[in-house]
Amino acid sequence: MIQTLIQQRHKDAGKLVVQALIPFKLLNDVALFTCKANPKQNEEYSSVVKENYEYYQRRIIDKRIADIEEYIKQCILSEDKGYSITALFPTSLILAFNEDDGNQVNLSGDSCSIDLNTNVFIVDGQHRMMAMKTLYAKLKQSLFLNRDEQVVLEFLETYRFNCVLLVNYDLWEQSQVFVNVNFQQKSVNRSLYYEVFGSQYDANPEKWKQNHIYLAHNLTKVLNEKEMSPYYRKIKMLGTGEGYVSQAFFVEALMRQFSLNGAWSVYKKVKDGNDDVKYMAVELLSYFAAVKDVFKSYWPSEYETKGTIICKTTGTGAFVRLLADMRKHAPENAITSLYKDNVSISDQYYKFVKSRLSSIKTEKADYLFGKKSAFSGSSGKGSEVKMYKELRSAIFGEPLVSDREQSKIPVMEIAEQLQAYYWMNQESDLDCLAYRYEFDDLSNLRVEEYECKEEAISCRVKFDSGITIFSDNEDVIGFSMSFPSEASLVMKKTENKWVLEENSVKSRFDTSKYYS
Repeated sequence: MIQTLIQQRHKDAGKLVVQALIPFKLLNDVALFTCKANPKQNEEYSSVVKENYEYYQRRIIDKRIADIEEYIKQCILSEDKGYSITALFPTSLILAFNEDDGNQVNLSGDSCSIDLNTNVFIVDGQHRMMAMKTLYAKLKQSLFLNRDEQVVLEFLETYRFNCVLLVNYDLWEQSQVFVNVNFQQKSVNRSLYYEVFGSQYDANPEKWKQNHIYLAHNLTKVLNEKEMSPYYRKIKMLGTGEGYVSQAFFVEALMRQFSLNGAWSVYKKVKDGNDDVKYMAVELLSYFAAVKDVFKSYWPSEYETKGTIICKTTGTGAFVRLLADMRKHAPENAITSLYKDNVSISDQYYKFVKSRLSSIKTEKADYLFGKKSAFSGSSGKGSEVKMYKELRSAIFGEPLVSDREQSKIPVMEIAEQLQAYYWMNQESDLDCLAYRYEFDDLSNLRVEEYECKEEAISCRVKFDSGITIFSDNEDVIGFSMSFPSEASLVMKKTENKWVLEENSVKSRFDTSKYYS
């Protein structure tokens, strides 16, 4: 029997909410894994998981199980080696059981004892429980365990879950709790997340994901706190107050510069006493000072807090993406000038950026940043990338798409919408590339064949696909490649706008050079 505390007692039908510490080994025997049946999938999902149209749980994700298994092992072994105290799953599992199924409840004042025998539904925490169950099974089935594996096994055999139990709740009532827990609670503010997790540097070379957050977070603070910065007191720290963009947006934009194609992708070594990262702050301050000075007429006054398109998410994101291109074209003396003893503007780098940005003609600047900007009223990754490509093309002469057929069919619309399609959809030709991949961008699109019908165009296009390929689940080990690609598709005109028919897209990516 398990002793519990009564948190809530329903006046009708003998319903209770109780709290208890329950051994994992007991739950391993009685917990019931369920998921809502998929009408399009007839085969049994799993020998462990029961499917039914009346169940409310989502399907278990194998990758998530594997990640949690690894997390459990790391937590246990970290404590064993004296690195930390294990706070493994401090939040409660939410379980549900009914007395009619053979489970017993004995009331005694504000507490009760329960005897769990079968059909204990997991309302919240299926992945945690399944990960521990599968890890435990692997260890128990192994004939020979090393010391670390033995430590993990012994920990699991004595571990107790913190649990909230719903007693005599039917499936519909359980589903309401499931919905409230998973969909109606307010998520953590992303800016607060970066404020917390961006405050600590870890000298462990395997902690680069954490350290990139640390560096991006501190660079964002520099831009917000230095009076010489165009973003001085104009970044909404902790996501609140007035400003052009949020702290979270800036951190995430800067973190891309540590990726494989970023301006600071070379920064992979462990930070030590001789490691100078101030150049990153100098580079940002100098870069954005040049942006503001060249496009002064589009930049808001220092008394304006809401910003304009050039310094809000679309413009800021586009210019941050352009940072890597600017660094590639910068002369050596401009780069070396960034390595200063103090965080301030580098005249040489500032002048180089200013000269490059000044090559953008007034008409183009109005198109991008003016009151009648083509980007007015738009936001999101698609608008940001589109503006970035427009800037790159105007400054460095790199074409967005081929000029062929530009006048006859909506090439730009095809390129933009096809790229957005690949951001949102997995492609079988690319799924097999290492651990996972990210579709970065689409370039040099050209039309090979087309057929025009009433308010519709069918065509076959070729293009280059920029792909980042990750070889590990921490997104640390990876590289970028460009693959020749082609697709057949249909564009339809709706309310005088060309729209991609997504179900018409048939793609092929030539990945042969990856394997060779």
